[in-house]
Amino acid sequence: MPRDPSDSAPPGVGEIAERLRIHESCRDPTRSAVNHPIGHLAFAEPRPDPGEETGGPGR
Repeated sequence: MPRDPSDSAPPGVGEIAERLRIHESCRDPTRSAVNHPIGHLAFAEPRPDPGEETGGPGR
């Protein structure tokens, strides 16, 4: 049975750093430089969807 492409794991920090190297402004990213924003997003408070109503209590 073939694997569904949506079942694949997300790329790791090393793979992301490799992908960034093709961009001129990111020639030598470190693993720490790549991992920092990922860690920040993992612990950031979720923001409400702009399409949702953000009314008061009871909504």
